[in-house]
Amino acid sequence: MHSSQGKRSAPATFSEVIAQISSLCCCTDASWIDQNSKVGIGWTLHDSQGRYILKGSASIEPTNSALEA
Repeated sequence: MHSSQGKRSAPATFSEVIAQISSLCCCTDASWIDQNSKVGIGWTLHDSQGRYILKGSASIEPTNSALEA
């Protein structure tokens, strides 16, 4: 994708982002409530064509913040 000025435009979809990566892409997320509650984490791994390779999730010990999770 190129604009009329020759600059590359930002990818608009997940597939476009993945297509620009020559190896693997790992997407992660976490669910955080407070410093005393367990944290939920999840991930997916995709190849450069955007094809799903594997996924996982877990519950981990509490963290101090959502960012830490």
